[in-house]
Formats: sequence, structure tokens, C-alpha cells
Amino acid sequence: MGRGESPKYFLDKEGGFVIENYNAAKPFSNFFPGIAGVWGTPMWVFYVNRGQCIASFGIESKDKAILEFQPANKSYRLTSLQGFRSFIKVRQGRKTVYWEPFQDHLPGTAFRKKQSLNLSAHDLTLIETNLDLGLEISVNYFTLPEENYASLVRRVRITNLKNKVRDIELIDGLPVLNPYGLKDWASKNMSRTVEAWVEVGNIEKKAPYYHLKVEVSDTPQVTHIKEGNFFVSFQVNGKKTRLLDPIVETASVFGAAHDFAAPARFLRDDFRKPALQQTSNRMPAAFSHSRFSLKAKGHQEIISLFGCIADVQRLNSVVRQVSSASGTAHLSSTGEFIARKADRNREIIDGIKSHSLTASASREFDLYAGQTFLDNILRGGLPISLKTRDGNVAFNVYSRKHGDPERDYNHFVLAPTFYSQGNGNYRDVNQNRRSDVWFNTDVRDSHVISFFNLIQADGYNPFIIKGATFQVEQPQKLDDLLARCVKENNRVALKEFLRKNFSPGELLQFIDNHEIGLTVDAKTFLGYLLELCHRREMAEHGEGFWLVKVDPTQLCGIESTED
Repeated sequence: MGRGESPKYFLDKEGGFVIENYNAAKPFSNFFPGIAGVWGTPMWVFYVNRGQCIASFGIESKDKAILEFQPANKSYRLTSLQGFRSFIKVRQGRKTVYWEPFQDHLPGTAFRKKQSLNLSAHDLTLIETNLDLGLEISVNYFTLPEENYASLVRRVRITNLKNKVRDIELIDGLPVLNPYGLKDWASKNMSRTVEAWVEVGNIEKKAPYYHLKVEVSDTPQVTHIKEGNFFVSFQVNGKKTRLLDPIVETASVFGAAHDFAAPARFLRDDFRKPALQQTSNRMPAAFSHSRFSLKAKGHQEIISLFGCIADVQRLNSVVRQVSSASGTAHLSSTGEFIARKADRNREIIDGIKSHSLTASASREFDLYAGQTFLDNILRGGLPISLKTRDGNVAFNVYSRKHGDPERDYNHFVLAPTFYSQGNGNYRDVNQNRRSDVWFNTDVRDSHVISFFNLIQADGYNPFIIKGATFQVEQPQKLDDLLARCVKENNRVALKEFLRKNFSPGELLQFIDNHEIGLTVDAKTFLGYLLELCHRREMAEHGEGFWLVKVDPTQLCGIESTED
């Protein structure tokens, strides 16, 4: 397929949506579901059908972007340059050929090739087959499920299609990565000034840790930042794993070319991985560097994690865990650990879609039904139950305001906690919860009560729904619960935390961050605690109000129009 050929669209045998020659297709934007399971920390990820697709990603909101949030029109322009890139040198005898896959009009792209983009509800895969070089590269993205840190997984595989050995040199990753603490306004309005606060550490561990030294604010108080964004890359050969050398200084790859059009320094014959790098006072990159030989018909896999974590000590622990898959039953390598996480990610998303399992004469309609249900869950949330001794307590997880690049005005929030909840517009959340009781009978009449209680006497109601919180109503029983389930030296701190409203995710995050010792598992403790609590649906006026028109024949499905 050449540059001038038209794109082709079809569904593959597993229901994935495939676009061949996607760079020539009309531009569009979309997003990953941002679901990591109830015991995972979610990440938001937006993509477009240009370059290597990922346009922006991060945790919680735009203010904690790892790759800066951009509206759709800017994403179409910038993703090919500022998004993920792969720079490849192929040595054949004395000849060296440069190749940059998944691009069309930059240096190293003038080859006969085939490009395809495969989209599913749970991941995204790119494939480019270079017919001239006899090489194929694939890139697969998904978000890491069921961990106490958020991460985007990037799996790169290069395959030799010829019957002779090929020597490869690869630089792969991001030309620019936001340090933790860089908020969206500062990124867009004073990015040059804020570079003075940038610091990248942990290079010696081959797991760079990116953050601002202190919070950027015009106050006499100095607040140090310990949280950080990170990236780490592994070269995987069967059960053998090798940590790759990181490159965090953009000039080490691009030289003086600040437009990222071509890796000018890497293209030089005398390129070497930098011995010393500038690690502060400028916006950093997140590249890995590797050299390897590909046997005839052989392949090489590079696995990278890009994410956010509470502190550098935890990051180094994660690197050890992923490198050896230690502590993970039956897994003995990075490849197996990541493959199991990929399977689990798919299971979680498919499990949600299966609530609307449809078997009709139309395969396309069946797939549409599952995807539509998933989209509705992302607006209103999935009703789940926690067992208590007096029955079950139901509340919704995974909801958030739509924050895709086409709706660049929305301030979306996706709590980076277990049992994650987010914000949403009153009308959207209400409409998408009207059928919850059919899927979880523990909901009972709670939605009717919550949404009617939010209506004011004049018919107006708050614009923003923020999720369910809980307040301890039986403090005398709380002491008994803490005595039974919490280690003595942790009880005072936890009791102080429980004096205010809390969401389940905030509580579990507090327990984790403060290393609160429990004598039962966290889920059991949470169930016991909710027995003593009153549930509230939190809301605020935000940008304004909704004006409600009530249809008494459909109490769970209030139709409303914006005033």
C-alpha cells in the first residue's frame, strides 16, 4: 500500500475495527475506557489516527497529564511529532538504512509499505510492514489493570521477514514528557518559565523519575513534590529481561532541531548513547536505546511502561517486580507478566460489555450493543456492591464527565484510586443510571432518592455530580471496629481521617499511602465500615444549574434540558 492509496475499513474476526492506510483517512479522535478494575488505578488516554496515535494521557485530570492534553484539532497536527516515535537504523553489511515507521512525509519514510490501525474497546495496535527492508513493526497499547499505580503499557515488536541476519539500532519513546506537578495552565501559558523547576532523577536505576522540585506558586510557603511520572523499558528475549538505557535529554537525539522533525544526532554515523545528560531545567524526553540482531524470521520485543507513582522507592520496587515477575504466581518473566496483564485488561472490559450481551442476526449490531453499554457506563458508572453483615451497599464506579479531545471544554476527573469515581453532569449521570437496578438489584431506589433530593424547590439542581461519599454515623461502634480490624499504632490516624466524608477510593488510598496495618483484608474492612455510614451523592453547582422536567411515569429516567 503506497502513500496515494485510499484507506480501507473493516472488522476483523475478533471484532476489532481495522483501518488500513490510516494516516490517509479522515482524522478522528477517541479514548481508552480509563478502567483498571475496582482494585486498579485508572489512567485516561486519548488517541487520533495519526502517527503512533496516542495524543495525550495522564491521571485524574488535565492537570496531571503525562503527555500534555491537546484538543482534537491540535492533536491531529502534533501527535505525529510530539507523540510516540520509533527511530531505527538497519545495518546490512557496510550499508545503514534509516527508517521511521508509522509516518508518511518525514525522513526515513520513503518505502513501499503497509500500515494498519486496529482498535478495540480495550487496546490499540499498529502494524507497519516495510516491503523494501523486509521488516515489520507492531505497537500495542493498553492501560495496566489492578495495580496501585497507573501506567500505559507500550509493546513494540520488530520482526525480520527475510532469511538473513539483520543488525538493528532502535530509539523508541516520547520526545517530551510532562514532569509531575506541571499543571495544564502552566504547560500552555508559561512552559518556558516552569522549566526552572524540572528535575529528572533515578537515571542510574534506568527508571527515570520526572517531577517538579516544588509546587509552582507565588507564596512564601515551599511545598516539595515527592510524587512523580516515570518510564521504564525492557528488552525481552523469552524469559530473559534486560533493562534498557534511558535517554531523557531531547538534544541527545534531535541535536539542535527543536521541531522534532528528524533525530539529527541519531542519524550521525558516530552516534553514541550519551554518557552525561542534562536532567534539570528543561523539558525532558523519555526514550530508550537498544542494539540487537534479528535472526532470519526472528523478532525482538521491547516493553515500556509510562505512568505515575507515589514515590521513587515504589518505582524501583515496581521495576524489580516487573523485571522478575517476583511475587506473581506462575509468572517468570516481564513478557509473561505483561501478557497476563493484557489478558486481564481485556477480561475486565469484556466483563462490563457482557452486561449487554446481544446475539442477533447482525454481528455488527451485537458489537455495537456491547460498546454502547460500555460508553453509557463511562457516563453514569457501573453499580457494584460491597457485602456487609446487614446486606449489601451499592454505589457506582468508573463514571466521569466526557473528556475526549472533541469536548476540550470539559474539566473531567477520573480519581486515581481503587473503586475509582469521577465527576459528571447531572443529566448525563441521571439518564445513564435509569436502568442500573436491572443489572444490580442492590441499587433498589437509591438513585430515585439521590436525584430527587438534589432538586431544589424552584426546580433547579446542581450541574455537577461528583460521586458517592460516606460519613460515619455510629462513632461509638467505630472504636470497636478499629480495635478489631486495625493495628493499635495506626488507629488514631485512621480515626482522624474518618471524621470527614470519604469515598471508598480515598479511604483505600489513605490506608496504602500511610501503611495502615489491617488484621483483615481491605475489602472486608471496607464492608464492615460502610455498615456504620450514611451514603451521600456529592454535587456542586459548577458552571450552573439544570432545569428539571419530571415525568412521573419514569421516575428513574428524568429528562432535562439545560437552562
